[in-house]
Amino acid sequence: MNQNYFTNNTTITAAATTTITTTTTTTTSDAVAKMNESNLKSNEMSGKIKSI
Repeated sequence: MNQNYFTNNTTITAAATTTITTTTTTTTSDAVAKMNESNLKSNEMSGKIKSI
């Protein structure tokens, strides 16, 4: 009885951890993409300023 209880809990915990990891990864990728986008825009602007 106890063995099954622990096995079930471990499985649930592992599944929850996987979900959290996936969500974090997605969020981080989005944040990096947004940062890169603003960096590109900044570089574009400074490029224009330098060429003037």
